[in-house]
Amino acid sequence: MKLNKKNFGSLPCPPPVRRCCVAECSSGGMSIAPYYCTLQDRTARTCVPSSPLKAQSTRHSLGSLMSIAPCYCTRQSLESIYKKYNKKNFIHPDPLEFINKYKTIKDKEIVGLIASSLAYGRVEQILKSASLILDIMGSSPHSFIKTNTPAHFLKVFKNFKHRFTTGKEISGLLENIKSILREYGSLNKYFLSFYNSNDISLEKAIYKFAEKLNLDSPSLIPSPYKKSSFKRLNLFLRWMIRKDAVDPGIWKGVSPAKLIIPLDTHMFKLSKMIGATKRNDNSMKTALEITAFFRNIAPKDPVRYDFALTRIPINLKLDITTKDFLVK
Repeated sequence: MKLNKKNFGSLPCPPPVRRCCVAECSSGGMSIAPYYCTLQDRTARTCVPSSPLKAQSTRHSLGSLMSIAPCYCTRQSLESIYKKYNKKNFIHPDPLEFINKYKTIKDKEIVGLIASSLAYGRVEQILKSASLILDIMGSSPHSFIKTNTPAHFLKVFKNFKHRFTTGKEISGLLENIKSILREYGSLNKYFLSFYNSNDISLEKAIYKFAEKLNLDSPSLIPSPYKKSSFKRLNLFLRWMIRKDAVDPGIWKGVSPAKLIIPLDTHMFKLSKMIGATKRNDNSMKTALEITAFFRNIAPKDPVRYDFALTRIPINLKLDITTKDFLVK
């Protein structure tokens, strides 16, 4: 999209940014993306007409809360996307849909952990694999785990296979959950035993949470010592902690402000496009950097826009572009 005086007023940039960008855009006919601005720029009514790479390398800092953002990526534009896509009818095909089939919290949290742990690979296969496991577990996964033995888990899931995950690993995960339920009563209480409300994020609690769950199920729960982005666990925590039209938010005692972005390929590509990160690896550091970017916009709910932003590539099978940030 080309900018000029006629169409510039439709952009979601705050007024100070519009004024500083109009002359450059209308005279050069340049695209939106090269115009980056920080929160300081918006206050001072200055803008940085530069290439995205140059802007990121000279202005972006992980330790700074004034991360660079393209002038089209504002709270207003993100809220527009949120209102359009953060709806129940966009949940399918997302493993989150399995949680809504159960009534009790004790079943929902177990279903959420199983479904999120399988959330790697083709979405059709993810839904098929999760459905197969949950069908075997019956109407109450919580009761299934509490009343059956590890030997029974191995027997009923011996032929299960989901990419790298075997029936033995599923059995191992269920045995780990059984151990946690016996000691803590619920996954929520187990997580709270590590949670520190003074931490800026859930990073430390996630590593602790993963330690016992990782035993005998490495393809389902990453090792806490490898410091991956923990995309699937962060997805599970988003479901458990946030509450809106999509996320059930059934856990108590954990603040949504501490959540970390579930860094899948769609969110990573999007984050690079909007200048939320300059990193090229799928690590916890990258996830934290992207989360810090969104925390600037939504301090109390940094993963607020995660579901809505990923509906365009997942549900509509389209690449998200700068045009999607135009306020309709």
